[in-house]
Amino acid sequence: MLEVYSCEEFSVYRVGGKGVTPAPDCNCYLLASGGEGLLVDVGATGEVVRRVGDVEVVGVVLTHAHYDHAAAGPRALGRGWKVGVHPAEAEVLREGDDRRSAAYLFGASMPAFEPSFTFRDGDVIEVGEVRVRVLHTPGHSPGSCCFLVGDVAFTGDTVFGFGPGRWDLPGGDRERLCESLERLLAVGVESIFPGHGFEVVGEAESAIEAALREAEKDI
Repeated sequence: MLEVYSCEEFSVYRVGGKGVTPAPDCNCYLLASGGEGLLVDVGATGEVVRRVGDVEVVGVVLTHAHYDHAAAGPRALGRGWKVGVHPAEAEVLREGDDRRSAAYLFGASMPAFEPSFTFRDGDVIEVGEVRVRVLHTPGHSPGSCCFLVGDVAFTGDTVFGFGPGRWDLPGGDRERLCESLERLLAVGVESIFPGHGFEVVGEAESAIEAALREAEKDI
């Protein structure tokens, strides 16, 4: 596991993504606190599940139900881990929907599985000594969510260090994405751990502002 952030209350490890697990896994993160761990996204190959090792995982939360973020869900369930997603995308998992999961982009099929639980905007998940708050940030997909711990945010494909998430896939909506980026700015995020690319530690506000400007072009 690659540690990418640490403070007194928790540490963050990148356990999936480029340079850590094979393509097409997205960046997957383990939030560790007080001997417990919360896995943010699970990738597609199943390697993330193996790399987490013996950490006591209290759950898996999916930023959204796209193939590269969620297809290894059955592997996580096989480990006895509960897998959660926003209700707007639970059906994508239940049906193994190749279109709405964007599996077709990878020349793959999305496995169908039943999520263990769903979460909504404002819900709180306790992990060790910290509380993780759900922020519903639609735009990349209808059920996209970010997960907030203090001034740290796991942003999935809502925003990256290099710009905004895509809005041209099934269920995407540029205006809603802009609204979501504005919400992220309003909560005072200082560090982001996105689904692709590099982490932004300590300078996230300027990165989100730049992403918002790009997404707002020609609206």
